[in-house]
Amino acid sequence: MFKSVLHIIGLALIMASCSHSAQSPSRPDNRDIKKDSVFQALSAMMLGEVDTEEVISVIDSAETAGVIDNLHAQLIRAKAYGRRESGSLQARSICEDLLKTPHLSPENEADILEYLCYLCRLRTDDLGEVEYGLRFVDVCESLGDPMRAVPVQADMGSSLVRIGREEDGLLKIKDAIRKLDGEKGFFYLDAGIKTRKSLIRTYIDLKRYLDIVPAAQEIISRLEVYAANPEAYADDSPNLPGDHNRPGYVDFYTAQALAFITYAYAAEGMKKEAKVYKARFEKTRYSKTFGGRKMISGSWALLGEYDRVLSFYDELEPRWGTDTLTRDYAVMLENRALAAKGKGRLKEALDYMQRYSSLTDKLNDSRNKAMIQDYVAKYQYQEQKMALEREMVQARRSRSIALGASAGALVCLILLGIILQYVILVRRKNKALVSQISENVLLQREKEDASALNGNPELSSLSDAQLFEYLRYEIVTNHLYSDSRLDRQYLMDRYHLSKERIGSAFSHGSPYQSLAAFLNVVRLKNAAKMLSSSPEMSISDVASACGFSSGSLFARNFKQYFALTPTEFRQNPSSYKDTVK
Repeated sequence: MFKSVLHIIGLALIMASCSHSAQSPSRPDNRDIKKDSVFQALSAMMLGEVDTEEVISVIDSAETAGVIDNLHAQLIRAKAYGRRESGSLQARSICEDLLKTPHLSPENEADILEYLCYLCRLRTDDLGEVEYGLRFVDVCESLGDPMRAVPVQADMGSSLVRIGREEDGLLKIKDAIRKLDGEKGFFYLDAGIKTRKSLIRTYIDLKRYLDIVPAAQEIISRLEVYAANPEAYADDSPNLPGDHNRPGYVDFYTAQALAFITYAYAAEGMKKEAKVYKARFEKTRYSKTFGGRKMISGSWALLGEYDRVLSFYDELEPRWGTDTLTRDYAVMLENRALAAKGKGRLKEALDYMQRYSSLTDKLNDSRNKAMIQDYVAKYQYQEQKMALEREMVQARRSRSIALGASAGALVCLILLGIILQYVILVRRKNKALVSQISENVLLQREKEDASALNGNPELSSLSDAQLFEYLRYEIVTNHLYSDSRLDRQYLMDRYHLSKERIGSAFSHGSPYQSLAAFLNVVRLKNAAKMLSSSPEMSISDVASACGFSSGSLFARNFKQYFALTPTEFRQNPSSYKDTVK
Protein backbone atom coordinates (compact mmCIF):
# COMPACT_ATOMS: atom_id res chain seq x y z
CA MET A 1 0.00 0.00 0.00
CA PHE A 2 2.85 2.35 0.85
CA LYS A 3 4.42 1.78 -2.56
CA SER A 4 1.15 2.66 -4.25
CA VAL A 5 0.95 5.86 -2.26
CA LEU A 6 4.50 6.71 -3.27
CA HIS A 7 3.77 6.26 -6.96
CA ILE A 8 0.55 8.29 -6.69
CA ILE A 9 2.39 11.14 -4.99
CA GLY A 10 5.13 11.02 -7.63
CA LEU A 11 2.57 11.30 -10.46
CA ALA A 12 0.71 14.02 -8.60
CA LEU A 13 3.90 16.03 -8.30
CA ILE A 14 4.49 15.93 -12.05
CA MET A 15 0.87 16.81 -12.81
CA ALA A 16 0.99 19.62 -10.27
CA SER A 17 4.04 21.01 -12.03
CA CYS A 18 2.28 20.95 -15.42
CA SER A 19 -0.89 22.59 -14.09
CA HIS A 20 1.19 25.22 -12.34
CA SER A 21 2.64 26.44 -15.67
CA ALA A 22 -0.90 26.97 -17.01
CA GLN A 23 -2.07 29.11 -14.08
CA SER A 24 -3.38 32.58 -14.68
CA PRO A 25 -0.81 35.23 -13.58
CA SER A 26 -3.46 36.76 -11.35
CA ARG A 27 -3.87 33.60 -9.23
CA PRO A 28 -1.65 33.13 -6.14
CA ASP A 29 1.31 30.70 -6.50
CA ASN A 30 0.69 27.68 -4.30
CA ARG A 31 4.20 26.22 -4.79
CA ASP A 32 5.12 26.74 -1.14
CA ILE A 33 1.96 24.91 -0.05
CA LYS A 34 2.83 21.96 -2.31
CA LYS A 35 6.40 22.00 -1.05
CA ASP A 36 5.25 21.74 2.57
CA SER A 37 2.92 18.88 1.63
CA VAL A 38 5.76 16.98 -0.04
CA PHE A 39 7.99 17.32 3.02
CA GLN A 40 5.20 16.14 5.34
CA ALA A 41 4.37 13.18 3.10
CA LEU A 42 8.00 12.09 2.78
CA SER A 43 8.65 12.47 6.51
CA ALA A 44 5.62 10.30 7.30
CA MET A 45 6.63 7.65 4.76
CA MET A 46 10.19 7.45 6.02
CA LEU A 47 8.88 6.28 9.40
CA GLY A 48 7.26 3.24 7.77
CA GLU A 49 8.35 0.13 5.93
CA VAL A 50 9.07 1.74 2.56
CA ASP A 51 11.99 0.80 0.32
CA THR A 52 14.67 3.46 0.15
CA GLU A 53 14.67 3.39 -3.64
CA GLU A 54 10.93 4.11 -3.68
CA VAL A 55 11.48 7.17 -1.48
CA ILE A 56 14.31 8.32 -3.77
CA SER A 57 11.98 7.95 -6.75
CA VAL A 58 9.48 10.35 -5.19
CA ILE A 59 12.26 12.83 -4.38
CA ASP A 60 13.47 12.68 -8.01
CA SER A 61 9.93 13.38 -9.23
CA ALA A 62 9.55 16.31 -6.84
CA GLU A 63 12.85 17.85 -7.94
CA THR A 64 12.07 17.35 -11.63
CA ALA A 65 8.69 19.01 -11.16
CA GLY A 66 10.38 21.99 -9.51
CA VAL A 67 8.47 21.55 -6.25
CA ILE A 68 11.71 21.39 -4.20
CA ASP A 69 15.21 22.68 -5.01
CA ASN A 70 18.33 20.57 -5.36
CA LEU A 71 19.70 21.33 -1.89
CA HIS A 72 16.57 20.17 -0.09
CA ALA A 73 16.23 17.19 -2.44
CA GLN A 74 19.79 16.11 -1.60
CA LEU A 75 19.17 16.47 2.14
CA ILE A 76 16.07 14.26 1.91
CA ARG A 77 18.03 11.74 -0.21
CA ALA A 78 20.66 11.64 2.56
CA LYS A 79 17.95 10.95 5.14
CA ALA A 80 16.53 8.20 2.92
CA TYR A 81 19.94 6.51 2.60
CA GLY A 82 20.52 6.95 6.34
CA ARG A 83 17.47 4.77 7.08
CA ARG A 84 19.30 1.57 6.13
CA GLU A 85 22.29 0.11 7.93
CA SER A 86 24.63 0.23 4.91
CA GLY A 87 23.71 3.77 3.88
CA SER A 88 25.04 5.96 6.70
CA LEU A 89 28.39 6.60 5.00
CA GLN A 90 26.67 7.57 1.74
CA ALA A 91 24.30 9.87 3.63
CA ARG A 92 27.21 11.50 5.44
CA SER A 93 29.08 12.09 2.18
CA ILE A 94 26.04 13.85 0.70
CA CYS A 95 25.67 16.11 3.75
CA GLU A 96 29.37 17.00 3.86
CA ASP A 97 29.20 17.99 0.18
CA LEU A 98 26.12 20.13 0.92
CA LEU A 99 28.09 22.06 3.56
CA LYS A 100 30.39 23.23 0.75
CA THR A 101 27.47 24.82 -1.14
CA PRO A 102 28.28 28.50 -1.93
CA HIS A 103 26.21 31.10 -0.04
CA LEU A 104 24.61 28.45 2.16
CA SER A 105 21.99 30.06 4.39
CA PRO A 106 22.32 29.60 8.19
CA GLU A 107 18.92 27.86 8.27
CA ASN A 108 20.02 25.26 5.70
CA GLU A 109 23.42 24.87 7.38
CA ALA A 110 21.67 24.14 10.68
CA ASP A 111 19.49 21.42 9.06
CA ILE A 112 22.53 19.74 7.49
CA LEU A 113 24.68 19.91 10.65
CA GLU A 114 21.86 18.53 12.79
CA TYR A 115 21.53 15.45 10.58
CA LEU A 116 25.32 14.99 10.42
CA CYS A 117 25.35 14.85 14.23
CA TYR A 118 22.76 12.05 14.03
CA LEU A 119 24.82 10.11 11.44
CA CYS A 120 27.96 10.39 13.59
CA ARG A 121 25.97 9.11 16.56
CA LEU A 122 24.91 6.04 14.53
CA ARG A 123 28.57 5.09 14.01
CA THR A 124 29.69 6.10 17.52
CA ASP A 125 31.96 8.73 15.93
CA ASP A 126 32.46 10.88 19.04
CA LEU A 127 34.97 13.22 17.38
CA GLY A 128 32.72 13.84 14.37
CA GLU A 129 29.66 14.39 16.56
CA VAL A 130 31.45 17.00 18.65
CA GLU A 131 32.96 18.72 15.60
CA TYR A 132 29.59 19.13 13.89
CA GLY A 133 27.80 19.64 17.21
CA LEU A 134 29.92 22.68 18.11
CA ARG A 135 29.25 24.17 14.67
CA PHE A 136 25.53 23.47 15.07
CA VAL A 137 25.49 25.24 18.45
CA ASP A 138 27.18 28.32 16.94
CA VAL A 139 24.74 28.45 14.00
CA CYS A 140 21.71 28.12 16.31
CA GLU A 141 23.01 30.97 18.44
CA SER A 142 23.51 33.13 15.34
CA LEU A 143 19.89 32.40 14.37
CA GLY A 144 18.72 33.44 17.83
CA ASP A 145 17.46 29.90 18.54
CA PRO A 146 19.90 28.39 21.10
CA MET A 147 17.25 26.02 22.51
CA ARG A 148 17.23 24.07 19.23
CA ALA A 149 20.80 22.93 19.98
CA VAL A 150 20.01 21.60 23.46
CA PRO A 151 19.32 17.96 22.37
CA VAL A 152 22.60 17.92 20.41
CA GLN A 153 24.41 19.24 23.48
CA ALA A 154 22.94 16.29 25.39
CA ASP A 155 24.33 13.90 22.76
CA MET A 156 27.73 15.57 23.20
CA GLY A 157 27.37 14.72 26.89
CA SER A 158 26.97 11.06 25.91
CA SER A 159 30.25 11.32 23.97
CA LEU A 160 31.98 12.69 27.09
CA VAL A 161 30.80 9.65 29.05
CA ARG A 162 32.15 7.28 26.39
CA ILE A 163 35.68 8.75 26.67
CA GLY A 164 35.69 8.39 30.46
CA ARG A 165 34.33 11.77 31.61
CA GLU A 166 31.22 10.26 33.16
CA GLU A 167 30.42 13.00 35.67
CA ASP A 168 30.82 15.86 33.15
CA GLY A 169 28.78 14.03 30.53
CA LEU A 170 25.85 13.18 32.80
CA LEU A 171 25.74 16.74 34.15
CA LYS A 172 25.56 18.07 30.59
CA ILE A 173 22.68 15.73 29.68
CA LYS A 174 20.70 16.42 32.85
CA ASP A 175 21.20 20.18 32.45
CA ALA A 176 19.73 19.92 28.93
CA ILE A 177 16.69 18.05 30.30
CA ARG A 178 16.23 20.69 33.00
CA LYS A 179 16.23 23.52 30.45
CA LEU A 180 13.60 21.81 28.29
CA ASP A 181 11.33 20.74 31.15
CA GLY A 182 10.87 24.33 32.20
CA GLU A 183 9.12 25.33 28.96
CA LYS A 184 5.76 24.62 27.31
CA GLY A 185 4.91 23.65 23.73
CA PHE A 186 5.44 20.79 21.29
CA PHE A 187 9.03 21.80 20.46
CA TYR A 188 10.05 21.36 24.11
CA LEU A 189 8.11 18.09 24.42
CA ASP A 190 9.79 16.64 21.32
CA ALA A 191 13.27 17.88 22.28
CA GLY A 192 12.78 16.61 25.85
CA ILE A 193 11.95 13.11 24.58
CA LYS A 194 15.07 13.04 22.38
CA THR A 195 17.23 14.32 25.24
CA ARG A 196 15.91 11.64 27.61
CA LYS A 197 16.74 9.05 24.95
CA SER A 198 20.34 10.34 25.06
CA LEU A 199 20.30 9.82 28.83
CA ILE A 200 18.91 6.28 28.41
CA ARG A 201 21.55 5.36 25.80
CA THR A 202 24.21 6.65 28.20
CA TYR A 203 22.83 4.51 31.04
CA ILE A 204 23.04 1.51 28.69
CA ASP A 205 26.72 2.32 27.97
CA LEU A 206 27.34 2.53 31.72
CA LYS A 207 25.30 -0.66 32.39
CA ARG A 208 23.13 1.29 34.86
CA TYR A 209 20.06 -0.58 33.67
CA LEU A 210 17.59 0.20 36.46
CA ASP A 211 18.23 3.94 36.00
CA ILE A 212 16.73 3.52 32.50
CA VAL A 213 13.26 2.71 33.87
CA PRO A 214 12.28 6.10 35.40
CA ALA A 215 13.67 8.00 32.39
CA ALA A 216 11.63 5.87 29.97
CA GLN A 217 8.54 6.04 32.20
CA GLU A 218 8.78 9.84 32.09
CA ILE A 219 8.68 9.72 28.27
CA ILE A 220 5.54 7.57 28.36
CA SER A 221 3.88 9.85 30.93
CA ARG A 222 4.55 13.00 28.89
CA LEU A 223 3.22 11.36 25.72
CA GLU A 224 0.02 10.34 27.51
CA VAL A 225 -0.56 13.94 28.62
CA TYR A 226 0.15 15.21 25.10
CA ALA A 227 -2.22 12.67 23.49
CA ALA A 228 -5.01 13.63 25.91
CA ASN A 229 -4.63 17.40 25.38
CA PRO A 230 -2.72 18.17 22.14
CA GLU A 231 -4.13 21.71 21.92
CA ALA A 232 -2.08 22.71 24.97
CA TYR A 233 1.12 21.92 23.03
CA ALA A 234 0.30 23.81 19.83
CA ASP A 235 3.16 26.09 18.77
CA ASP A 236 5.00 27.09 15.59
CA SER A 237 7.32 24.06 15.60
CA PRO A 238 7.84 22.74 12.03
CA ASN A 239 7.67 19.19 13.42
CA LEU A 240 4.24 19.62 15.02
CA PRO A 241 2.17 16.62 13.77
CA GLY A 242 -1.34 17.15 12.51
CA ASP A 243 -4.38 15.25 13.73
CA HIS A 244 -3.70 12.44 11.23
CA ASN A 245 -0.02 11.94 12.16
CA ARG A 246 -0.32 12.47 15.92
CA PRO A 247 -1.24 8.85 16.82
CA GLY A 248 1.77 7.61 14.85
CA TYR A 249 4.09 10.02 16.68
CA VAL A 250 2.80 8.94 20.09
CA ASP A 251 2.94 5.24 19.15
CA PHE A 252 6.53 5.57 17.83
CA TYR A 253 8.07 7.10 20.94
CA THR A 254 5.88 5.16 23.39
CA ALA A 255 7.03 1.91 21.77
CA GLN A 256 10.68 2.96 22.02
CA ALA A 257 10.29 3.79 25.71
CA LEU A 258 8.64 0.38 26.33
CA ALA A 259 11.50 -1.33 24.48
CA PHE A 260 14.05 0.46 26.66
CA ILE A 261 12.26 -0.65 29.85
CA THR A 262 12.03 -4.23 28.55
CA TYR A 263 15.78 -4.28 27.89
CA ALA A 264 16.56 -2.75 31.30
CA TYR A 265 14.65 -5.43 33.21
CA ALA A 266 15.94 -8.23 30.97
CA ALA A 267 19.55 -7.10 31.45
CA GLU A 268 19.01 -7.14 35.23
CA GLY A 269 17.63 -10.69 35.07
CA MET A 270 14.11 -9.53 36.04
CA LYS A 271 12.43 -11.61 33.35
CA LYS A 272 8.89 -11.41 34.75
CA GLU A 273 8.89 -7.59 34.62
CA ALA A 274 10.61 -7.61 31.22
CA LYS A 275 7.92 -9.84 29.71
CA VAL A 276 5.17 -7.51 30.98
CA TYR A 277 6.65 -4.56 29.10
CA LYS A 278 7.50 -6.67 26.07
CA ALA A 279 3.82 -7.57 25.82
CA ARG A 280 2.91 -3.88 25.98
CA PHE A 281 5.51 -3.13 23.29
CA GLU A 282 4.11 -5.80 20.99
CA LYS A 283 0.71 -4.10 21.07
CA THR A 284 2.14 -0.98 19.38
CA ARG A 285 2.20 -0.43 15.63
CA TYR A 286 5.93 0.30 15.72
CA SER A 287 6.64 -3.20 17.00
CA LYS A 288 5.50 -4.61 13.64
CA THR A 289 8.07 -2.56 11.69
CA PHE A 290 11.62 -3.66 10.90
CA GLY A 291 13.00 -0.88 13.09
CA GLY A 292 10.82 -1.98 16.00
CA ARG A 293 11.94 -5.60 15.71
CA LYS A 294 15.55 -4.47 15.54
CA MET A 295 15.13 -2.43 18.72
CA ILE A 296 13.59 -5.28 20.74
CA SER A 297 15.91 -8.02 19.40
CA GLY A 298 18.46 -7.51 22.19
CA SER A 299 15.73 -8.22 24.75
CA TRP A 300 14.73 -11.37 22.87
CA ALA A 301 18.27 -12.66 23.31
CA LEU A 302 18.31 -11.88 27.04
CA LEU A 303 14.88 -13.50 27.52
CA GLY A 304 15.94 -16.74 25.83
CA GLU A 305 13.88 -16.33 22.61
CA TYR A 306 16.84 -17.65 20.63
CA ASP A 307 15.02 -18.87 17.50
CA ARG A 308 13.40 -15.45 17.13
CA VAL A 309 16.78 -13.72 17.50
CA LEU A 310 18.59 -15.88 14.98
CA SER A 311 15.75 -15.65 12.44
CA PHE A 312 15.63 -11.87 12.65
CA TYR A 313 19.40 -11.45 12.41
CA ASP A 314 19.44 -13.66 9.31
CA GLU A 315 17.14 -11.01 7.82
CA LEU A 316 19.07 -8.05 9.27
CA GLU A 317 22.71 -8.94 8.54
CA PRO A 318 22.61 -8.57 4.72
CA ARG A 319 21.43 -4.97 5.11
CA TRP A 320 24.84 -3.89 6.36
CA GLY A 321 26.64 -4.99 3.22
CA THR A 322 30.38 -4.43 3.70
CA ASP A 323 29.95 -1.51 6.11
CA THR A 324 30.18 -3.48 9.36
CA LEU A 325 32.53 -1.27 11.42
CA THR A 326 29.70 -0.08 13.68
CA ARG A 327 28.68 -0.64 17.29
CA ASP A 328 25.23 -1.89 16.20
CA TYR A 329 26.85 -4.66 14.14
CA ALA A 330 29.02 -5.65 17.13
CA VAL A 331 25.90 -5.84 19.32
CA MET A 332 24.26 -8.09 16.73
CA LEU A 333 27.27 -10.46 16.76
CA GLU A 334 27.24 -10.63 20.57
CA ASN A 335 23.51 -11.42 20.62
CA ARG A 336 24.02 -14.08 17.92
CA ALA A 337 26.71 -15.69 20.10
CA LEU A 338 24.39 -15.64 23.11
CA ALA A 339 21.53 -17.18 21.12
CA ALA A 340 23.72 -19.87 19.51
CA LYS A 341 25.16 -20.78 22.91
CA GLY A 342 21.64 -20.99 24.35
CA LYS A 343 20.71 -23.42 21.55
CA GLY A 344 23.74 -25.58 22.39
CA ARG A 345 25.52 -24.76 19.10
CA LEU A 346 28.88 -24.07 20.72
CA LYS A 347 31.07 -23.95 17.61
CA GLU A 348 28.73 -21.46 15.97
CA ALA A 349 28.67 -19.43 19.19
CA LEU A 350 32.47 -19.49 19.30
CA ASP A 351 32.66 -18.14 15.75
CA TYR A 352 30.41 -15.20 16.66
CA MET A 353 32.41 -14.62 19.86
CA GLN A 354 35.63 -14.37 17.84
CA ARG A 355 34.09 -12.02 15.27
CA TYR A 356 32.63 -9.90 18.08
CA SER A 357 35.99 -9.69 19.88
CA SER A 358 37.81 -8.77 16.67
CA LEU A 359 35.29 -6.06 15.73
CA THR A 360 35.30 -4.64 19.28
CA ASP A 361 39.09 -4.37 19.14
CA LYS A 362 38.88 -2.50 15.83
CA LEU A 363 36.23 -0.13 17.17
CA ASN A 364 38.38 0.59 20.22
CA ASP A 365 41.49 1.08 18.11
CA SER A 366 39.65 3.54 15.84
CA ARG A 367 39.10 5.77 18.87
CA ASN A 368 42.85 6.27 19.30
CA LYS A 369 44.71 8.61 21.57
CA ALA A 370 45.05 11.41 19.03
CA MET A 371 41.32 11.35 18.33
CA ILE A 372 40.44 11.59 22.01
CA GLN A 373 42.96 14.35 22.62
CA ASP A 374 41.54 16.32 19.68
CA TYR A 375 38.04 15.78 21.06
CA VAL A 376 39.02 16.92 24.55
CA ALA A 377 40.94 19.91 23.17
CA LYS A 378 37.89 21.13 21.26
CA TYR A 379 35.61 20.61 24.22
CA GLN A 380 38.03 22.37 26.59
CA TYR A 381 38.46 25.24 24.13
CA GLN A 382 34.69 25.75 24.09
CA GLU A 383 34.55 25.62 27.89
CA GLN A 384 37.49 28.02 28.22
CA LYS A 385 35.91 30.42 25.75
CA MET A 386 32.70 30.51 27.78
CA ALA A 387 34.66 30.89 31.04
CA LEU A 388 36.65 33.80 29.58
CA GLU A 389 33.46 35.55 28.50
CA ARG A 390 32.03 35.15 32.01
CA GLU A 391 35.19 36.55 33.57
CA MET A 392 35.11 39.60 31.27
CA VAL A 393 31.48 40.31 32.19
CA GLN A 394 32.29 39.99 35.89
CA ALA A 395 35.30 42.30 35.56
CA ARG A 396 33.20 45.01 33.90
CA ARG A 397 30.36 44.62 36.37
CA SER A 398 32.27 45.04 39.62
CA ARG A 399 35.68 45.41 41.18
CA SER A 400 34.49 44.47 44.60
CA ILE A 401 35.41 40.78 44.28
CA ALA A 402 38.48 41.26 46.48
CA LEU A 403 36.30 42.40 49.38
CA GLY A 404 34.63 39.00 49.47
CA ALA A 405 37.86 37.01 49.32
CA SER A 406 37.98 36.25 53.02
CA ALA A 407 34.35 35.15 53.04
CA GLY A 408 35.05 33.03 49.97
CA ALA A 409 38.01 31.40 51.72
CA LEU A 410 35.80 30.53 54.68
CA VAL A 411 33.21 29.03 52.33
CA CYS A 412 35.94 27.01 50.62
CA LEU A 413 37.07 25.61 53.98
CA ILE A 414 33.51 24.61 54.78
CA LEU A 415 33.09 23.04 51.35
CA LEU A 416 36.40 21.24 51.76
CA GLY A 417 35.14 19.75 55.02
CA ILE A 418 31.92 18.67 53.33
CA ILE A 419 33.86 17.16 50.42
CA LEU A 420 36.15 15.23 52.76
CA GLN A 421 33.14 13.84 54.59
CA TYR A 422 31.58 12.92 51.25
CA VAL A 423 34.78 11.16 50.12
CA ILE A 424 34.90 9.16 53.36
CA LEU A 425 31.24 8.21 52.91
CA VAL A 426 31.78 7.20 49.27
CA ARG A 427 34.74 5.00 50.20
CA ARG A 428 32.68 3.23 52.84
CA LYS A 429 29.88 2.68 50.33
CA ASN A 430 32.39 1.40 47.74
CA LYS A 431 33.79 -1.13 50.21
CA ALA A 432 30.29 -2.30 51.02
CA LEU A 433 29.49 -2.45 47.29
CA VAL A 434 32.59 -4.49 46.55
CA SER A 435 31.62 -6.93 49.30
CA GLN A 436 28.06 -7.14 48.00
CA ILE A 437 29.28 -7.68 44.43
CA SER A 438 31.57 -10.49 45.59
CA GLU A 439 28.69 -12.19 47.41
CA ASN A 440 26.42 -11.83 44.35
CA VAL A 441 29.13 -13.20 42.09
CA LEU A 442 29.52 -16.26 44.31
CA LEU A 443 25.75 -16.84 44.40
CA GLN A 444 25.51 -16.44 40.63
CA ARG A 445 28.35 -18.89 40.11
CA GLU A 446 26.64 -21.44 42.35
CA LYS A 447 23.53 -21.14 40.18
CA GLU A 448 25.53 -21.35 36.98
CA ASP A 449 27.48 -24.36 38.26
CA ALA A 450 24.16 -26.16 38.80
CA SER A 451 23.28 -25.71 35.14
CA ALA A 452 26.79 -25.80 33.67
CA LEU A 453 27.78 -27.61 30.53
CA ASN A 454 27.92 -30.93 32.44
CA GLY A 455 30.72 -32.30 30.36
CA ASN A 456 29.26 -31.32 26.99
CA PRO A 457 31.28 -33.35 24.51
CA GLU A 458 31.44 -30.39 22.14
CA LEU A 459 34.00 -28.71 24.44
CA SER A 460 36.24 -31.75 24.22
CA SER A 461 36.13 -31.55 20.42
CA LEU A 462 37.42 -27.96 20.32
CA SER A 463 41.02 -27.19 19.39
CA ASP A 464 43.33 -25.52 21.93
CA ALA A 465 42.78 -22.12 20.27
CA GLN A 466 39.01 -22.56 20.18
CA LEU A 467 38.87 -23.70 23.81
CA PHE A 468 40.99 -20.72 24.89
CA GLU A 469 38.66 -18.33 23.04
CA TYR A 470 35.63 -19.95 24.70
CA LEU A 471 37.17 -19.72 28.18
CA ARG A 472 38.36 -16.16 27.52
CA TYR A 473 34.83 -15.10 26.60
CA GLU A 474 33.36 -16.80 29.70
CA ILE A 475 35.93 -15.25 32.07
CA VAL A 476 35.63 -11.72 30.66
CA THR A 477 31.87 -11.62 29.96
CA ASN A 478 30.84 -13.12 33.31
CA HIS A 479 33.51 -11.12 35.25
CA LEU A 480 34.97 -14.33 36.69
CA TYR A 481 38.35 -12.57 36.92
CA SER A 482 37.00 -10.32 39.72
CA ASP A 483 37.33 -13.25 42.17
CA SER A 484 40.93 -13.55 43.44
CA ARG A 485 40.30 -17.27 44.04
CA LEU A 486 39.80 -18.03 40.33
CA ASP A 487 42.33 -20.68 39.29
CA ARG A 488 42.70 -23.76 37.15
CA GLN A 489 40.83 -25.95 39.65
CA TYR A 490 37.79 -23.66 39.47
CA LEU A 491 37.69 -23.95 35.66
CA MET A 492 38.11 -27.73 35.91
CA ASP A 493 35.11 -28.00 38.26
CA ARG A 494 32.95 -25.53 36.35
CA TYR A 495 33.48 -26.86 32.83
CA HIS A 496 34.38 -30.48 33.62
CA LEU A 497 37.73 -30.28 31.85
CA SER A 498 41.02 -31.90 32.81
CA LYS A 499 44.00 -30.03 34.22
CA GLU A 500 46.05 -30.87 31.12
CA ARG A 501 43.27 -29.69 28.75
CA ILE A 502 43.03 -26.26 30.39
CA GLY A 503 46.80 -25.88 30.62
CA SER A 504 47.20 -26.69 26.92
CA ALA A 505 44.46 -24.21 25.92
CA PHE A 506 46.39 -21.33 27.49
CA SER A 507 49.98 -22.45 26.80
CA HIS A 508 49.43 -23.58 23.17
CA GLY A 509 46.15 -21.98 22.09
CA SER A 510 46.77 -18.41 23.26
CA PRO A 511 49.47 -15.71 23.23
CA TYR A 512 49.76 -16.18 27.00
CA GLN A 513 52.05 -18.68 28.68
CA SER A 514 49.53 -19.67 31.32
CA LEU A 515 46.11 -19.02 32.85
CA ALA A 516 47.78 -16.88 35.54
CA ALA A 517 49.43 -14.66 32.89
CA PHE A 518 46.13 -14.21 31.08
CA LEU A 519 44.24 -13.34 34.30
CA ASN A 520 46.91 -10.81 35.23
CA VAL A 521 46.50 -8.93 31.92
CA VAL A 522 42.68 -8.98 32.06
CA ARG A 523 42.64 -7.75 35.64
CA LEU A 524 45.18 -4.97 34.93
CA LYS A 525 43.26 -3.69 31.90
CA ASN A 526 40.00 -3.59 33.84
CA ALA A 527 41.79 -1.85 36.72
CA ALA A 528 43.03 0.78 34.27
CA LYS A 529 39.46 1.43 33.11
CA MET A 530 38.20 1.74 36.69
CA LEU A 531 41.05 4.09 37.67
CA SER A 532 40.06 6.36 34.78
CA SER A 533 36.24 6.18 34.99
CA SER A 534 35.72 5.90 38.79
CA PRO A 535 37.90 8.54 40.49
CA GLU A 536 35.86 8.22 43.71
CA MET A 537 37.15 4.66 44.26
CA SER A 538 40.38 4.20 46.22
CA ILE A 539 43.23 2.27 44.61
CA SER A 540 42.81 -0.57 47.13
CA ASP A 541 39.10 -0.80 46.25
CA VAL A 542 39.97 -0.99 42.54
CA ALA A 543 42.51 -3.74 43.23
CA SER A 544 39.95 -5.78 45.20
CA ALA A 545 37.18 -5.27 42.58
CA CYS A 546 39.49 -6.53 39.83
CA GLY A 547 40.45 -9.72 41.65
CA PHE A 548 43.86 -8.91 43.17
CA SER A 549 44.45 -10.56 46.52
CA SER A 550 46.50 -7.64 47.90
CA GLY A 551 47.18 -3.99 47.17
CA SER A 552 50.95 -4.53 47.07
CA LEU A 553 50.61 -7.30 44.45
CA PHE A 554 48.35 -5.05 42.37
CA ALA A 555 50.74 -2.07 42.59
CA ARG A 556 53.76 -4.21 41.65
CA ASN A 557 52.07 -5.86 38.64
CA PHE A 558 50.52 -2.55 37.47
CA LYS A 559 53.91 -0.80 37.53
CA GLN A 560 55.53 -3.68 35.65
CA TYR A 561 52.82 -3.74 32.92
CA PHE A 562 52.11 -0.04 32.38
CA ALA A 563 55.44 1.50 33.47
CA LEU A 564 53.35 3.74 35.76
CA THR A 565 52.13 3.40 39.31
CA PRO A 566 48.31 3.33 39.73
CA THR A 567 48.44 6.86 41.16
CA GLU A 568 50.50 8.15 38.20
CA PHE A 569 48.14 6.45 35.75
CA ARG A 570 45.04 7.97 37.40
CA GLN A 571 46.64 11.43 37.08
CA ASN A 572 47.41 10.91 33.37
CA PRO A 573 45.11 8.18 31.92
CA SER A 574 45.83 9.31 28.33
CA SER A 575 49.29 7.68 28.65
CA TYR A 576 47.60 4.24 28.54
CA LYS A 577 48.09 3.37 24.86
CA ASP A 578 51.75 4.52 24.89
CA THR A 579 52.67 2.32 27.82
CA VAL A 580 50.86 -0.97 27.14
CA LYS A 581 53.29 -3.72 26.35
